[in-house]
Amino acid sequence: MGKEYIDLHVHSIFSDGYMSISELVQMAKSNNVKTFAISDHDDVRNFEILKPLAKKYNLNIVSAVELSTYYICPSDCKARKVHLLGYGIDIYNSKLVELMQTYKNKRFKANIEMLNNILQIGINVPNCIFDEVKFENYLSIATEMKRVLVKNDYDYEFVKNFIDKVKPFVPNYKNYEIDIFKALQLIQYCGGVAVLAHPQEIKLDFKEKDFLIKKLKAKGLKGVEVYHADASQSEMAENLKLANENQLLISVGSDYHRPDKNNKTIGTGINNNLLKSSCSLVDYLEDNNMFER
Repeated sequence: MGKEYIDLHVHSIFSDGYMSISELVQMAKSNNVKTFAISDHDDVRNFEILKPLAKKYNLNIVSAVELSTYYICPSDCKARKVHLLGYGIDIYNSKLVELMQTYKNKRFKANIEMLNNILQIGINVPNCIFDEVKFENYLSIATEMKRVLVKNDYDYEFVKNFIDKVKPFVPNYKNYEIDIFKALQLIQYCGGVAVLAHPQEIKLDFKEKDFLIKKLKAKGLKGVEVYHADASQSEMAENLKLANENQLLISVGSDYHRPDKNNKTIGTGINNNLLKSSCSLVDYLEDNNMFER
């Protein structure tokens, strides 16, 4: 048997992924991924479905979520969107359940308002949109509508014209994110381990990221997602520097959503830029008995 790999950042149809839990597990198994987490955006519904499948295929799994948060940068007092991963969380914790419902309600309300607006101006909406679009999911409603139309065999011109018409009405989901320090506190309250997701995507320079990480670590941050499929080698090196200088755990995630032209797959990343068989976050989770047995 060859090396067995790690992927702790994957998305399913319960957020903005295109694949079912079963399909994700099959891909993980095919790619020799042994240690696996589905960290859907602001949603933990995947885990109950994942557990029996992981047991069947002998995968090490841990409950996970990716929370949408904001951070007010002190240099300009402007909010930056930041994502925070939580591992080993109690998915039944009442405060977590309440927050997940709040996120879902915000998405549903904004998307239904958008649907009503396009109906009012006379845009013809196919029945499959009403029947199949998941208005509560973490996904741009235009993207979700496009996915459903393509699935129902609408031709390219129709889909393009329809999406062009509705794009001006797509909500900006204002005030959707929660404060990052509150999110960090919640992950800990749920018994979980907090990890900063894809730091290369945060709109801060290195010094500002380091300052943020130090503040988060003081409040309980445990790790940094150093190895990420969409990061360049230099960005991953910078992520590693941030983790090492702050003595934080190192995580690995493809951030897989769907098959795409970049050849990103679970565990391997883009053109095999991941392929990690060990990391300190996995060691920590193992030592603290946080994997599902």
